[in-house]
Amino acid sequence: MAFKELSNITDVLLDDEDPILSNDQVKIFTFINYTILIGVVSSFGVIFNILTIVVFFRQGFSDSINISLLGLAVADVAGLLPLIWVGLCYNPWLELTYTNLDLNDLHYLFGGWPHVCFSRVTGWLTAFITFERYVCIAFPLKVKAIITPRRTVIVVASVFVIVCSSVVPVAFSLGVGPTFSVAKNRTVIGLVYSENGVAVENVALLINAFLEITAFVFVILSTIGLVQKFLSKTKWRNETSSSQKNEQISRRDKKVVKMIILISGIFIASYFPIVINVTVMAVFDDYGVLGRYKNIYMAIGTCIFFLEAVNSTVNIFVYLRMSSRFRETFVSIFCTVRCRKDRT
Repeated sequence: MAFKELSNITDVLLDDEDPILSNDQVKIFTFINYTILIGVVSSFGVIFNILTIVVFFRQGFSDSINISLLGLAVADVAGLLPLIWVGLCYNPWLELTYTNLDLNDLHYLFGGWPHVCFSRVTGWLTAFITFERYVCIAFPLKVKAIITPRRTVIVVASVFVIVCSSVVPVAFSLGVGPTFSVAKNRTVIGLVYSENGVAVENVALLINAFLEITAFVFVILSTIGLVQKFLSKTKWRNETSSSQKNEQISRRDKKVVKMIILISGIFIASYFPIVINVTVMAVFDDYGVLGRYKNIYMAIGTCIFFLEAVNSTVNIFVYLRMSSRFRETFVSIFCTVRCRKDRT
């Protein structure tokens, strides 16, 4: 494929200085957030989600919720690994060591886009999990016929395929090759575009913005519906019967609802600034990579990536706190490993 050289991202950022945040300040800001904070959180997040995956495999997949949560953990791992690469690219030591590479360009292609892809997968899986719990509360007698393990596998796999397909064109429009860097005043290995690469990339950005906003709205609506339906069901049970059996059912449903609401609540809190950021980009032309306030955009972008990293990291603590079955399986696996070490 024939590529044409365009000004790379670093050159754009150093072209004209942001009137609010200087280039030197944004470099310090990105180093602290990307290399230190996001790097540490993402590294722990990968470990925690791998432990979560092990626990769900041990529990089995007769329950459809385990399949959904497993898919969520896989998406989180796939989204956190690129963030670790992004943190490495913003390490000044690597920039001084590999002077023939434009690490800012490479982080954009091999870190930014893969993370964006699996971040959207996380959003839609969270939406599906919330909706799945709503169906369980709204139609308790029909839920096993409506949501089966086989259908859940199909939905989870479809989310991965559809969202990943939305960024596949980017792989054919962007590439790595020799390009002239104004900042370094020489040719380096950086980001190069195909003939229609910019147009293809813009379409992919619009699609991913749409997927992000729709998933966010769907999570909010499903969470509101879940809470309302649960409250109405609880009120009805309390009015019709006070038996111990109904008391136990209500308590179990309440525990499940709390866990899902907490997961969706963390997602909403983490992604709300992202939706605002996308909206501001659409309204103000000067706010973006090529705009007058590009440094502010870059600085806020690091905060957004940090929130996404936190959202993909903390789920294991929700499971340990809210799910006794998950906690018991987790402890049994840990004790097994510990006993083997003691015997050795």
